[in-house]
Amino acid sequence: MNVYRRAKYGSPMGAEEDGVVVADLPECMIPRCMADASMLAHVAVSKFDDHLPLYRIEKQFMRQGAKISRKTMADWLRQLAEGLKPLEKRIKERILETGVVHHDDTPVKRLDPGMGKTAEGRLWVAVSGQGPPLVHFSFSPNRRQGHVLSYFRDYSGAVMCDEYAGYDNMDFGVKQSCWAHVRRKFNDAKLSEPVFAEEVLHAIAKLYKLEKKIKELNLEDRAKVRDVESRAQSKKVFELLESRPSLPASSIGKAVKYALGHKKGLMAYLDDERLPIDNNPAERAIRRVAIGRKNWLFLGSETGGETAAVLMTLLGSCWANRVNAQDYLTDIIEKLPSTPEDQLDTLLPDQWIKTHPEAVLPDQNWRPPRDNVLA
Repeated sequence: MNVYRRAKYGSPMGAEEDGVVVADLPECMIPRCMADASMLAHVAVSKFDDHLPLYRIEKQFMRQGAKISRKTMADWLRQLAEGLKPLEKRIKERILETGVVHHDDTPVKRLDPGMGKTAEGRLWVAVSGQGPPLVHFSFSPNRRQGHVLSYFRDYSGAVMCDEYAGYDNMDFGVKQSCWAHVRRKFNDAKLSEPVFAEEVLHAIAKLYKLEKKIKELNLEDRAKVRDVESRAQSKKVFELLESRPSLPASSIGKAVKYALGHKKGLMAYLDDERLPIDNNPAERAIRRVAIGRKNWLFLGSETGGETAAVLMTLLGSCWANRVNAQDYLTDIIEKLPSTPEDQLDTLLPDQWIKTHPEAVLPDQNWRPPRDNVLA
């Protein structure tokens, strides 16, 4: 709990009358909040990183002798998200500035006021395709095209996305399609026609081997490999697909139709060495929502959706940069109110971690040794 002791002074008798003067409160993100920065960070991380619903966090506090209602915590999170919006906005700006954006969405349930039931909203994720890995979430009450139009207004770079019709006819510089989606469809079709499906999967695997080969190369060398080897292999994949008689009703026929229908978007990465081959970064980021909604089940309202989007943006960017989210939020909650606007970038996870190396987490692929595992 925060306790502030403020000096109070009054003018002595006979001196010039200044009245009573009280020391100012320190700048803070949530005025008159009894929780300090570490408590606010703990609730946010528990809800949106550890995926605990508020009633479980409430029970944890009760076991420690603290009576903090879920309504109080919900108010804290709403106000915290409001205070963190400058950083959330800056993360979005930096992602769009890269000129290469991974984009995806997933459904979330939200309470529908006055109806006594839930309605379906959407959480959208954008991930930077160049530079530091930054993650930005946004909320919309439905899946209409208006959200995508608003999000990418005045943007003219490349967007890697799925087949959602809302992306059609938008004024992107490049609209990419995902090779992982194609691979997944042929993998699902293996039961119906295993020989042809395996042949296609093997051909696609060669494209991914080439991407692994050029991963550490500079852009100029990447462009050379893609223009010669990757382009030739892509041509072989589509020749193989076009040689297959069309059976649209079968799963293999649907997979072939999907790939041929997205040929332009699938080939787009060959023309720009900066572009990705698939949308896996966005799918990995949005998987955090899928895990969360299994626990907290639904969002309390549209405002709750916007609160979730802001906090998940900061926590998702921490996750992408291997930053200890508890340490990060605790620090920036204290610093942000007094940070000038032109220094906001220093508080973003990819920059903050440079001055806080102790907050770096182990690689996400790291696994503990198994020497003393119980049988």
